[in-house]
Amino acid sequence: MATLENIRKRGALIAVVIGFALFAFILGDLVNSGGNLFSGDQKEMAVIDGESVSIDEFQLIYKQWEEVYKIQTRKTSIDQETQKQLQEQVWEEILRKYIFSSRYENSGIDVSSLELAEMVRGQNIDADPSIRQLFTDQQTGQYNSAAAIQFFSNIDQTPEYKVFGLYLENQMRENKKYAKYASLISKGINVTSFDAGALYKERVQLVDFKYIGKKYNTIVDSTIVVSDKEISDYYNEHKDEYEQEHTRDIAYVSFKIVPSQKDFDDAKAELEDYKADFSAINIDSTTSDIINYVIANSQTTFINKHLTQEEVKDSSFFFAELGTVKGPILENGFYKIKRLIGRQEMPDSVEARHILIQPDGQKILDMAAATIIADSIKGLLENGDDFATLAIQHSADKGSATKGGDLGKFVEGSMVQAFNDACFNGKTNDLVIVESQYGIHIIEITWQSEYKTKVLIAILDKEVLPQKETMAAFFTKARNFSAASKNSIEGFDAEIEKAKLTKRVALDLTPSTEVIAGVENARQIITWAFKSETEQENVSEAFQSGNNFVVAIVSQIKEEGIAPLDQIRDAIIAKVRLEKKGTILSKELKAAIASNKNFKDAATKIKALNSIAKNINFSASRINNLGSEPAILGTAFSLAKDQISEPIIGLAGVYVIKVTSFTGVDDLSNVDLTNDKTNAQNRLQFRSNREIYNSVKNSVEVEDLRHKFF
Repeated sequence: MATLENIRKRGALIAVVIGFALFAFILGDLVNSGGNLFSGDQKEMAVIDGESVSIDEFQLIYKQWEEVYKIQTRKTSIDQETQKQLQEQVWEEILRKYIFSSRYENSGIDVSSLELAEMVRGQNIDADPSIRQLFTDQQTGQYNSAAAIQFFSNIDQTPEYKVFGLYLENQMRENKKYAKYASLISKGINVTSFDAGALYKERVQLVDFKYIGKKYNTIVDSTIVVSDKEISDYYNEHKDEYEQEHTRDIAYVSFKIVPSQKDFDDAKAELEDYKADFSAINIDSTTSDIINYVIANSQTTFINKHLTQEEVKDSSFFFAELGTVKGPILENGFYKIKRLIGRQEMPDSVEARHILIQPDGQKILDMAAATIIADSIKGLLENGDDFATLAIQHSADKGSATKGGDLGKFVEGSMVQAFNDACFNGKTNDLVIVESQYGIHIIEITWQSEYKTKVLIAILDKEVLPQKETMAAFFTKARNFSAASKNSIEGFDAEIEKAKLTKRVALDLTPSTEVIAGVENARQIITWAFKSETEQENVSEAFQSGNNFVVAIVSQIKEEGIAPLDQIRDAIIAKVRLEKKGTILSKELKAAIASNKNFKDAATKIKALNSIAKNINFSASRINNLGSEPAILGTAFSLAKDQISEPIIGLAGVYVIKVTSFTGVDDLSNVDLTNDKTNAQNRLQFRSNREIYNSVKNSVEVEDLRHKFF
């Protein structure tokens, strides 16, 4: 079982490995059997490349992965955040499997048992780095093929071994298939000598040019009239630019749930019931009964930390008798009863070093054995042996042992309680032995700050929270708001005005959106918004989101495909307006240049920008003060020296340039292009490997219906 234990210790890594392997293992059977174990549109969770995926398939894989996660982490349950992460990982792996399985088959790609054996033995191991990491010797850093062979040879020993072994085998198989597919694509990538030459020129050639220009913002928007025909014509000519996903926009308001006066009164009264018992407990030398009472009855656990006068809100505790009780007092949403249980002179911070003797069940059998060793070491220290040397030799705390046991400076409460008490109740140069849950500590206090008077206060508290009646009142308020909005934006806005609420918006939501600003549980709203029966201007019921009730309205539904004109009308008006500004500025610049070839005079005449750009490379991302203007770059490298360009329609304005010099080479016959060709080839292959998945995914039609289920 040692190998399985080692795998367990590599939590994050094995989570990824087992995840992919598990999905590969189960999905292999699902996809090979046609991908349809269950029928019925009501169970359809997605359609990927024409193949239906049911929620049952998804849940089967998810449940299996959940069990593996529990085995690996030794947890019996999974929190909501982890569930969401696992669901997203399952979805991504289902996508990958459905998208690539047919491509592997059509390309004749498969992985033989011999190949898997070679990978386990260490041959071709680079094809599967995750397996290499799992069986890498931590001491040598080398792949341990013997350990891997032993593991896979004994997978039938226990159910756990078999589960992990089968998953890891399928992990290797799926990774190898993908590597082969990526290799097929990268082998088809080639950079010609002509391409390498062009890249070389781009790299070494520099251009200087003069320019004049005017920014679009020099023309006031209101002076540019855009007609309906111009809007319609632009839309028809540029429809392909307005492809959109299926998204929805919502507006929403929150009703913050705050405690009522009755909630405050009830919380205070409840705490008052404890006051008599709390006050009656006798203070002894350890104050343990008081501390235990706080631990048992207070909402906030006892904090064993002495406070300075600056840290205590009520400084009268510094002059009160021990046992003094005050409260209930309202502080930061809590009612508190405070009792003074200690006062002493002590430092704010200390420095110490320690040697930790920790039982290991072998050389040091138990705490008793550790104590004997600690006593011996203390004796050596008292007889003059070097603390740092003994720490390096004996301390189980390797982090501090390398520093001679030094822990640096720390404040009260930074260490476990027994260690803390020894350091803050002792004196500088004290050498003491204390026991903690970590073992036996030999501690030397090396420095203490100036002593101050501090007090120890036991606090019994109760947070003031909204009770059922308060929750019901706010729910009614939110429900009435929803009903009064009458499923219309006008009604929704009118109710916001009436209730003096703040309207918030969330745009371009998709079925997989997880976060909406200010909403603690966004999924319930997303699920409602994307239900088939939810229409535009529908108003939701009141959803509880933490300490708020949220009511939302679907303000716009954007269907997949070309966005209708009414949805993007404002954006098109802005585009047409910019084009018209470009035409106006082009005519102005052209006329100025025509009447005066001197750039400076032409610029002065029309109050235009006038400057020089020097040593500009074709791949430059910015040009002096102009920012990103790729059209200028393209034009500059296409002009002859001293040639004046036509007006250039840029991103931020319109410009005219004149090239003043070129630096570079035209004749490449004596230039060695080997490195340029190799580097370009490597860049293309790297980009190919990185983008294969997204490129293939984008070529496949995917209908994501997960919002119907979660």
